[in-house]
Amino acid sequence: MERLSKANSLGPSKLDLTLYELSQYEHNVKCTQAELLLNLQRALEQALKTTKASPVALPKNEDFRGADLVIDIDSADEFEWNPQTAHEELDMVRIRLTMQTYSAAMSELLLQTCIPFLQPDSSMIEAVQRKDVIVQILMTRARLVHVLGSSSHEHPVKYFNPPQPSVLHYTAKVSLTEAYVRGIAVQAICGQWWVPIGDENTHKGLPICPECDEEVPFTQFVRSILR
Repeated sequence: MERLSKANSLGPSKLDLTLYELSQYEHNVKCTQAELLLNLQRALEQALKTTKASPVALPKNEDFRGADLVIDIDSADEFEWNPQTAHEELDMVRIRLTMQTYSAAMSELLLQTCIPFLQPDSSMIEAVQRKDVIVQILMTRARLVHVLGSSSHEHPVKYFNPPQPSVLHYTAKVSLTEAYVRGIAVQAICGQWWVPIGDENTHKGLPICPECDEEVPFTQFVRSILR
């Protein structure tokens, strides 16, 4: 210890301190993003219940000073939603960012955090920047339910009684494996959501979904290109 002290090498070096500061910064960014996304989800739920624009509570730090974020949804009453056609019906979600003083960094930080959370189809996004930054997103009702958390106790019990399957669907092998392990729903090639049970004999006699059957060659071709 005495030798290290005389050599001025006792304790963390400048590089150690720099790395520590970077680690702390990354940790703070992740905490801020998590808080923002949690508040975004709460605002989405409020907007759906009240059918009015709902403010998103922004984290209290310098990055968001002077900014206001509002979200609203154009959709039918949630109790009129039909689970069987949710993957076909589209709802409009609008995000409006108002800043006292325009900041490209703030706009980028907010939108690059919020938009990916909604996981929209990139072709269904329209952004307009005037005095405010407005992003309009067309989302399937199934995706919206997924984002909101369809397991909420506030949903009627009938939502949890899906009809017996009439056809078998195709989906990606990776998605199927994850579904077996985690017990989650997967999206078929035709767009329908379903929960595989891992027993090939249960619905062995059902026919293949005609829409999936038609899309299989195209889907396989696209996946081969992406690989």
